[in-house]
Amino acid sequence: MNNPLINSSTEKSVRLFINNPSSAVVLISKNGSGKGTIAKFIIDSVKSQPGQLIDSRDLIVIGDNTDKIAIDDVRLSLKNLAYKAINSKGYSRFVVIEHAERLATDSQNMILKTVEEPPENTMVILTLDSKNSLLPTLLSRLTQINIGNIDTKNLKKYFINQGFDLKDIDLAMLASSNRIGEALSILTGDNGRIESLKRCKNILSMSKTDKLSLINNIYKDRAEVTSIINDLLTISRASLENASRNNSSSSMSWSNIVNELLIAKNAFAKKANSKLVLTKLFLEI
Repeated sequence: MNNPLINSSTEKSVRLFINNPSSAVVLISKNGSGKGTIAKFIIDSVKSQPGQLIDSRDLIVIGDNTDKIAIDDVRLSLKNLAYKAINSKGYSRFVVIEHAERLATDSQNMILKTVEEPPENTMVILTLDSKNSLLPTLLSRLTQINIGNIDTKNLKKYFINQGFDLKDIDLAMLASSNRIGEALSILTGDNGRIESLKRCKNILSMSKTDKLSLINNIYKDRAEVTSIINDLLTISRASLENASRNNSSSSMSWSNIVNELLIAKNAFAKKANSKLVLTKLFLEI
């Protein structure tokens, strides 16, 4: 496998599965940790025919960015399994269920039936953030692979080789707690997230005078204020986590900043005056 984005323990588990695959597997780790990359690697390694899986009947992907995966979407997607796979040897058809923690109970029961009686030549791959998110009956029928943390040096080296700016890499890794999927999303996203995070990191280093001067430029745009508070919170929580892990004396300071941001976020959600919320916040952090 030799993939710098997969730690040795995870690589061993994935390799064992590829050498002796089952028809249903679940990849377990926090969101943004690269489960999608590993799912793709498994498919590329076990599929019976080389090349891309182009036909929608051979690669069925379930899951989106909604809070719940609707049972109608699951039912509609699994209907394709009624058709015979194009290739008849080995694993030639794959069902990938992303964010399986968003499956309602009835959806999980529907998938359980598929797992218990898998169609010929078909492998089901689920990605999941926690074992507690699945019904025990479903979980027990899946080969479980726990995805471990990636070595930060390897992760940084990978992003440097991809041509990203070192300062952007450090910020993305901090904000994502070194989760490859989330860090990559920050670095490559076209929604300006990396620029927003850089701006918020700069705000944290400003003098109180400069912070207060900034308020008049932003307080009228509630969407912008919400984004700033959320990104300040992301950076501060990650910094607190790092400080706590390293037994740093800055832990208390970051803890106080996180607390003030949570107070501001709650007040803003309750439609408090944005200028007053920001003034109090910027005086405290």
